[in-house]
Amino acid sequence: MSKVNSIDSMYRQYLETRFAPGAVASLIGVLHQADLTDEAKALKAYFEGGPGVIYTAQKTPWLGRKCFVGAVLPGTAKPGDLWFDIVEMAMMVLVPGNNKADPKKWFWLSTHPAYLWQFKGFAALSRWRLRQQHFLKAKDLMSTDARFASVQETEFVSDVYHEEAVAYARWFGKFLCSQHVLQLAKEFLPRECFDSVLPKGVRFWSETEFVDSQFVRIATGQDTLEKEPDDEFALRESKENEKLADRMLYEEWERRVEVGVSTFVPLQVGLVQKSPARVYEFMELEALAPRPG
Repeated sequence: MSKVNSIDSMYRQYLETRFAPGAVASLIGVLHQADLTDEAKALKAYFEGGPGVIYTAQKTPWLGRKCFVGAVLPGTAKPGDLWFDIVEMAMMVLVPGNNKADPKKWFWLSTHPAYLWQFKGFAALSRWRLRQQHFLKAKDLMSTDARFASVQETEFVSDVYHEEAVAYARWFGKFLCSQHVLQLAKEFLPRECFDSVLPKGVRFWSETEFVDSQFVRIATGQDTLEKEPDDEFALRESKENEKLADRMLYEEWERRVEVGVSTFVPLQVGLVQKSPARVYEFMELEALAPRPG
């Protein structure tokens, strides 16, 4: 296994040991080797400075931004500030939503799609059960070894089921971003920052199903931000929608290499802390990721 590919095992160890000093040091080392230097430096700053430490982002397109570091949502952040979540190991940006004067409308949004090493850490450590099996069509639910055997762990994760994507977000106490959330982010963020949040050619699973069918899921890309799904839904029966370059509707148990995962946290709700936690329709998480206070 290459040094880059060891991020997965180091991340698992970091969470399994609940942030033991040796595991922290090992994870910082492999993050540097993978050129995830902001993540490595922010993590080091937290474990050297403790809760409340503030880091300054050093890589574009977030260069120079204030970054709060910790396991809980910062209480004094302003729109445009960053928060590095030491549990998901995700950098997030605060977006004011459609009412800049009302912090309850603000939300934290990941600055890039989830990496494969993050998803594999979740899949390996989460404890879950099936709530029901009726209509379950995925024989490899939460099975990652064969599916990702040829994928580098520093690539963005894709080819996951909607149920898995929701479970990933919920395990970290978060939610999947919707089309509306991404529209608001595009309005607020500079172009290069939004391209980092939602890279061209990538789609994100939305939290909820399509309103007119419990068997249809929505995935949003830059080319579907302003698209209404109703016209595409009319093509679903003939499967003509599968040929669309700007496709946004997918079947319940479909997984695609262009569809990935990104998390967000609305301030009005905050981080989910209660377990067991229902995922979407089929899974229930027995416990959430360890998160120090």
